[in-house]
Amino acid sequence: MKIRTILLAGAVALGAPALANAQDGGMLGPVTDPEFAAVSDAFDTAVSELTTLADGGNVTACRLLGIMYSQGIVTGQDLDQAQTYLTCAAEGGDALGNHYLGLHYLYGWGVDADQDTAASYFQTAADAGLPHAAAELMELQ
Repeated sequence: MKIRTILLAGAVALGAPALANAQDGGMLGPVTDPEFAAVSDAFDTAVSELTTLADGGNVTACRLLGIMYSQGIVTGQDLDQAQTYLTCAAEGGDALGNHYLGLHYLYGWGVDADQDTAASYFQTAADAGLPHAAAELMELQ
């Protein structure tokens, strides 16, 4: 279940903007209602399964949900939920979770902006080998 859910969540994150565009008759053309309903059901299933995994402490699921809530991908934007799941990911040692949490503190997304806290999360992510976290740190100096 875990691998299928993570793969589905990746597809959700990549495909949701295009599908939303398609539903409006965008560059992919209109999607028929049954097609859209099937995809929507798949997204709902992915979010439900990810939530179950995250609530069980799965760090990858926490990160994916945190990013989805932060950016409003499939779930709709909810910065409180994003903060909860990104904190779970960061506390679990996930480098990308630390990076995204750093961005939240840097830009004040759902929290008071705090460059020192942002730098701490970026440092943890950079120490884990995430080059764009190191770049964020250099910009803060």
